[in-house]
Amino acid sequence: MPLNSMKRYDESRVEHITGTAVVIGGSMAGLCAARVLAGIFDDVIVIERDTLSDEAAIRDGAPQTSQPHALLEAGRATLEDLFPGFTQSVRDAGGLALNMTRDIVWYDKGDTVEEAETPLSALYASRPLFEHIVRKKVRSKSNISFRDGCHFITYTQNRSANQITGIKFRDEQGEETTLESKITVDASGRASKTPSWLANNGYAKPDVDRVNIDVTYSTVCISRPTDDHHGVLIAPEPGRPRGAAMLPIEQNQWQILLQGVHGERAPVDTERFISWAAQLPIQDPVRELREQQWLTDIRRYPFPASVRHNYHTLHRFPDRFVVIGDAVASFNPIYGQGMSVAALDSLAVHHGL
Repeated sequence: MPLNSMKRYDESRVEHITGTAVVIGGSMAGLCAARVLAGIFDDVIVIERDTLSDEAAIRDGAPQTSQPHALLEAGRATLEDLFPGFTQSVRDAGGLALNMTRDIVWYDKGDTVEEAETPLSALYASRPLFEHIVRKKVRSKSNISFRDGCHFITYTQNRSANQITGIKFRDEQGEETTLESKITVDASGRASKTPSWLANNGYAKPDVDRVNIDVTYSTVCISRPTDDHHGVLIAPEPGRPRGAAMLPIEQNQWQILLQGVHGERAPVDTERFISWAAQLPIQDPVRELREQQWLTDIRRYPFPASVRHNYHTLHRFPDRFVVIGDAVASFNPIYGQGMSVAALDSLAVHHGL
């Protein structure tokens, strides 16, 4: 789903639809979907299980937010279309606009990648900052509201019309509540309840494709000299099932990540973290780990497999219902596709509507 295969976002092309849209999940996919729906429906309500901070903060319900994230150009351009000024807002908050083949030492298959003639631009910031900027811009839309600290229970439906009519959820006080909607979007991530709901309500469950990778990521944030913006990417390879990244982010920090694939477990204690880094073919990460101040504990995140739910093959599916983001397909994080695909998913919803 490359950006050049899709028309760009154009709010002038949509027609108004009376009623309320409900989005389950307030992560990047849900935020982008809410923005698209706000240009069409009277009201949009985002249901999120975490209590959302007004700052750039790691969310308990999304432990991967503590790990480095990449924003590919298709994602950045789409977010800029959805939220004019997005790129500058990230930079104003300390994010960096870099050339990946000039500013990043990229090691793969025995050597470093040469600088490309055409710049390979990318924004660098933490996932909490990217999400915070997008959430702030979503909150600025007067017809979007958030219900955080709430837990989705199930969908409501009109069986005879083959339509999802809304959701049931536990509200901020723990009371079961029903919301009616003209369209419901499942952006609840890899823990989506949609496959089991379909199977329990007379629909076929989508087939699932899995690519097992059994990867673990361990990340720590350290201080970074203000004038040093360089980073490192080291891909794992046969014979060395270990990779690493050292990425510059806001607040004069580097995120240093170690990864182990196919069962190789990334370390969580300081001594082993440093010894792993010392064995890498590029020594920048271990040098900075030894010289700079450590700002966080080491956080580890496991990712067993890339998964795709093949909803597109189902012959029968409820109307007024869309599944997007990781609830459809979750990607091996090494490729840095998740946030960009979430933005492109919302663009596909826009064109569909």
